[in-house]
Amino acid sequence: MKRHTLFIAVIATISCNVTAQNSDLQKWANKVNNQKVYSGPNKVETGLANHKLDQDAICGYLPIKDGKVYYSDVIQSNGTADQLYTSARSWTAKNFVNAQNVIQMDDPTSHKMIIKASCPVSKDGQFFYYTLTIQTKDGRYRYELSDFLMQGFKAGLVPKVFKEPFEIYFKNYDCEKTIHKKELTVIKRNIEISIIESLRAAMLNTRSDTNDDW
Repeated sequence: MKRHTLFIAVIATISCNVTAQNSDLQKWANKVNNQKVYSGPNKVETGLANHKLDQDAICGYLPIKDGKVYYSDVIQSNGTADQLYTSARSWTAKNFVNAQNVIQMDDPTSHKMIIKASCPVSKDGQFFYYTLTIQTKDGRYRYELSDFLMQGFKAGLVPKVFKEPFEIYFKNYDCEKTIHKKELTVIKRNIEISIIESLRAAMLNTRSDTNDDW
């Protein structure tokens, strides 16, 4: 059966399944429709140089590892493993609409948290889904973003909603179409700004002591 994806008439001006409390994220959200789309892997507008894009990257936007879209990094940050884990918990509670629903694992003993959540791609109800794993140690934390799924639509008398891995959904994508570039731009920015950079900012603000002077 031929697949028809939802035509994105309006690019989303909202961030992921997180509340847009950060002023920088809100500024981006307000301007996303007026910004130029990416032209390829050499145009990394978010400034995140950690995620090197190779020839297997999806349209030059999303990094591939072992055949799947995957983000991971270890970030140095002040604080003990416990303090950083508390910061990760706080970030999750503040930024997700319903943190209890998205947290799949919360183990302060092993300092590991697993989150399964979603991000909007368009105002028409299209989403992508992902798994975020956060682990902390003294002086550093690691995040992994994996298991990306794209919500699509099949045309018919009764349109059907389905989910496919990014690698399948984007397999035969025309990377030169403006509408596809805009779609990938929204996805890339949501991943790198609304998730990765938002988490990094919270973790870098981890208190180095446990005493509150109030």
